[in-house]
Amino acid sequence: MSPDAAWDAGPLAVEADDATRDEIVRLLSPVPVAIDELVRQSGCASATVAGALLDLELAGRIVRHAGGRVARAG
Repeated sequence: MSPDAAWDAGPLAVEADDATRDEIVRLLSPVPVAIDELVRQSGCASATVAGALLDLELAGRIVRHAGGRVARAG
């Protein structure tokens, strides 16, 4: 085993599909919730939730708040 093989943990980001993004939006409300809570409620990997949140933020569907919290936009 090469020294680099031990550090190969796979991809750092996981692309979220439409179903995952829809599930994240369904779990959100206008009241900010911790991202860790979304991970727990969705049952998805934290990297998947992070990718979905980035997609949703760029689409203007969510708003980020202080303390690692997010809410549904408008």
